[in-house]
Amino acid sequence: MTKTAAGAVRVRGLRKGYGDATALCGIDLDIQRGEVFALLGPNGAGKTTAIEIMAGYRQRDAGEVSVLGTDPATGGRAGRCWRARIGIVAQSGPGLPDLSIADIADFEVGGVPRSLATGTEVVLLRVCQEALANVRKHAAARRAVVRLAYGQDEVRLEICDDGTGFDPARVNGGYGLHGMRLRAAEAGGTLTVCSSPGAGTSVSVAVPG
Repeated sequence: MTKTAAGAVRVRGLRKGYGDATALCGIDLDIQRGEVFALLGPNGAGKTTAIEIMAGYRQRDAGEVSVLGTDPATGGRAGRCWRARIGIVAQSGPGLPDLSIADIADFEVGGVPRSLATGTEVVLLRVCQEALANVRKHAAARRAVVRLAYGQDEVRLEICDDGTGFDPARVNGGYGLHGMRLRAAEAGGTLTVCSSPGAGTSVSVAVPG
């Protein structure tokens, strides 16, 4: 077909990895305006990752990407008009960078609420704030849930998201995890973090109360 001067999509040297796994290793791609393009490959070949990067849903590690003249990495700052032009609504995957926590988070309460010691309330509040800040800054999540459960002898707070996830063993206390653990310990409680690359994150704190 005859190529126009400005293509719809231009990709050069696109790379993306998740921990030790490489999803994209330097792909090049040109899609012209009006062209129907199929991206085929076996499971794990990186098709979804490539599309999410081109749609502005996921950040790349290296390379150059232009979609309708815009770098998708800055698509959130460019605003919703650019996303409206590409016309993609993902069924699942990372969230939109211009959504706030109020847009994506739900709050659930279990058990019978009761008054707690001021110190316990402060610990739960600060852990929740730090965990939600991580969701906003790092997770690229589409949904988060905050659950507060009143048990017989303890109160448990859990913050879960469906974002990019990470390997807790590799962060060395980053994302404020060390501080959250110290706060939980000061209240006689424990903090547990469950996460893995691509599988979201759950932060749970249990304190006497």
